[in-house]
Amino acid sequence: DEANNLCDEQRRHLDKDIGRWMQAFDASMYHGAASQTFRDVVKRIGTGPWGAGLWQGDSQQYFMAVWLATSLLTGVQLDYYMYDHFCENPGHQCFALGGDLCKKCVGMSGMSNIVQADRCGQEGAADMVEKLASAKAATVYELLDDVGPPPMQVLDLIAKEVTTTTTTTTTTTTTTTTSTTTSANATTSAAALKSQGSKPYGYSS
Repeated sequence: DEANNLCDEQRRHLDKDIGRWMQAFDASMYHGAASQTFRDVVKRIGTGPWGAGLWQGDSQQYFMAVWLATSLLTGVQLDYYMYDHFCENPGHQCFALGGDLCKKCVGMSGMSNIVQADRCGQEGAADMVEKLASAKAATVYELLDDVGPPPMQVLDLIAKEVTTTTTTTTTTTTTTTTSTTTSANATTSAAALKSQGSKPYGYSS
């Protein structure tokens, strides 16, 4: 059931998704005559449920993919907006909130006959930001690429893995914050939750 993140296939195209994002927003992908202008002009990327709207993707998986891919860009900030009733897949993005916020969002969406509040996980995007903001991009990629199947939600599975890794070795969330230009060592950017009025939740990283 794609509307409730219950299809494993929704989680199995991470490389393609990162590639699409980089193709659109990496200045080096553009002709030399335009690439410097692109760098000078594009400083923020605003998006909503990219991949989880018309494409019917897993909203939690796509939040992580977009956050990860943006962290590989230089000098660009991500503004991520969440909607309770996005036109192409209403109610589905609520799952990126987790917990009571997710359940409240589903109720506000008017889609509770399709999007099931009991499918809300415990973890939301804000929790991932807190746990992984200074983790290496390579670490986040591995967590996302190896994530398990439904019915457990993506962010709950990642949180469980991070907790296990932290307990058995050293914490994955306090890895060096030194950013380099290589994707293996780039660090994911921190993000802060802010109110967006009735369209209720947004992130800036």
